[in-house]
Amino acid sequence: MAQRIQSRLAIVAAALVSAVAAGCGGGDGLDRQRISGTVKLNGQPLEWGTIQFQPESSATGEMVAGGAVIQRDGSFEIPQAQGLTPGTYQVRVSSSDIDPANSSTSAMPGDENNKPAKERVANKYNVNTELKAEVAAGKPNVFSFDVTSGFTSGAKRGRAGR
Repeated sequence: MAQRIQSRLAIVAAALVSAVAAGCGGGDGLDRQRISGTVKLNGQPLEWGTIQFQPESSATGEMVAGGAVIQRDGSFEIPQAQGLTPGTYQVRVSSSDIDPANSSTSAMPGDENNKPAKERVANKYNVNTELKAEVAAGKPNVFSFDVTSGFTSGAKRGRAGR
């Protein structure tokens, strides 16, 4: 009798483990979507930077924030496993004026090359973003963003009118 109960418990336990493993698939249960696209700065591919997606409203359910590094060709991708859930997102694009591929990690304090980085992208695309993206379930969710620089080449920052 005890052996029969143990056998049945083992079968039930195995069935529960199988059901949980099949249902979860290792995920968090959210309806995550793959996100991809491109970013252009002043009409050219943004060669480095980051892109962040922040839920516009938490009242729309379980929305998650996400982000990606922008590649040399201006492309970005968030895989489905880390993807965004359907809803409207504020988008922030940021890129410093220091190319990470050419920056030195051995700069010493006082070194001429050890200057603080400046943001290349205008504030209306990051700190005070006007960019939005609508993520939809079961759709490609490919976005293109065209942003402009935060300063013009004809004027020095902080010295307008001089």
